[in-house]
Amino acid sequence: MKLEDFKEKFTLHDSGIEQVLVLEDKRELRLLIDLCNYDQTWYKDDSEPEHIQGWLIFNEVVNFSMEPLVQEIDGQILTTTLEAGTLKIIFSNFSVRAAGGIQSDTVWITVEAANVEWCPIEM
Repeated sequence: MKLEDFKEKFTLHDSGIEQVLVLEDKRELRLLIDLCNYDQTWYKDDSEPEHIQGWLIFNEVVNFSMEPLVQEIDGQILTTTLEAGTLKIIFSNFSVRAAGGIQSDTVWITVEAANVEWCPIEM
């Protein structure tokens, strides 16, 4: 689906982000997400799982950046915006280690791609 359709259909706020894979040879970006199912328009009732783990796969990626560039990711998505065909995902990353324990760091991902698909992982 186009990024515009994705932004309308999916709510990523408070969802977990666990991994970022860049496959340059395929022009693909993959984000492992613990999606808050209860925030989605299709969520019906308590008989469905509150969270669904899956991959957001961005195809035909034209531009991608992550600031700061981090290796370990254990985050929670704060917000997503879409401007001029570029999706921006801002999340708190809790795997940043500090002398006094775990400290959060804010990370920005921007991606411009032809389309994106949601691929849930069957449990």
